[in-house]
Amino acid sequence: RSNRLLLISLLALGGMAVLLSVFFSKRLTNPIEGLTEAAVAIREGNLKRRVAIAGQDEISKLSGAFNRMAQSLELQESLRKKLTSNVAHELRTPISAIRGELEGMIDGFIPADSEHLQSLYAEIGRLRKILEGIEELSQAEASGLTLRKQELLLQPFLKNIAERFMKV
Repeated sequence: RSNRLLLISLLALGGMAVLLSVFFSKRLTNPIEGLTEAAVAIREGNLKRRVAIAGQDEISKLSGAFNRMAQSLELQESLRKKLTSNVAHELRTPISAIRGELEGMIDGFIPADSEHLQSLYAEIGRLRKILEGIEELSQAEASGLTLRKQELLLQPFLKNIAERFMKV
């Protein structure tokens, strides 16, 4: 009888130990699985994915760091898209001016004289400066850029733009 009681107690305690270990292992691995799923989602381009934070343990701290990283990546992606859009716009402006003047010269509305060719040359210079700026930006991202202050004269720049619009 005591052996049977001992065997039943052993099986009950063993079963209880197995159930408790499954419960606690699930409780421990669920946040890690959530982090893994979120990392996969971010790798696939879903930068809005975040993980739930529950408690103050190491996994919660890791989850918080993960969420901050995801937020930073989302911000960087937004800035990259905005920069790309701005670069396209900045490149489009001088190209449109060059094309318009060249079409006017081809159609005979604008004379192909020194003044107009100088204007085209200035637009090409603007394009070159934009491309140099893009190159400097890529150097800055690669931490290979040294910054130096430079005074910019705004009046000649604005005067050139105003003169272009007065001709049209």
